[in-house]
Amino acid sequence: MVFMIEAQVHYTVDALRAMRARDPLHDRGPPEIEQAFRAELAGKLSKTVWTSGCDSWYQAPTGEVLLWPGFTFDYWRRTRTVNLADYRVEARLPPRAHLTFAEAARSEIRAC
Repeated sequence: MVFMIEAQVHYTVDALRAMRARDPLHDRGPPEIEQAFRAELAGKLSKTVWTSGCDSWYQAPTGEVLLWPGFTFDYWRRTRTVNLADYRVEARLPPRAHLTFAEAARSEIRAC
């Protein structure tokens, strides 16, 4: 379980770094990518005990099972790199990666 959490944190930090460099307006993935991923997981879980009708804390209130259906090394492999094409990332301002938070705040105040 710790291995999976470490993979999640690694992926999240990489995604935040990549998006921060682009100063995104939002980062919600396109619905079709999320739907395809959920369908893949549901297909893999369909013949497991988790979807046999039992209640567990791995289920959402809708009954959807929220559990990784494979090996931890497969999860690790799939979260090694962030593909921003899987997300709708729209820049709201030109990149300001070189500015500190205080510098960016001062430039925003001067702009007002």
